[in-house]
Order: sequence, then C-alpha cells, then structure tokens
Amino acid sequence: MEATTTSFEMRREVAAAATVGLKMADERRRQGCKALER
Repeated sequence: MEATTTSFEMRREVAAAATVGLKMADERRRQGCKALER
C-alpha cells in the first residue's frame, strides 16, 4: 500500500513540476516575443 501511494505521489509531483516548467517556458516565450516586437 505505502509503495503504491509513494509512487503515485511522486508521479503527481513530477506532473506538477512539468506543468510549472511549461508555464515558465510560455512566460519566457511571451517575454521574448515582446522583446522582438520592440
């Protein structure tokens, strides 16, 4: 039971980290586009 719970929690943490990374990448892309427009 504990093993499955920990692996599930780890998976959720990895998914959250990936989502945060995507959001940060989007922000960088937006900032880069703004810098190019200027």
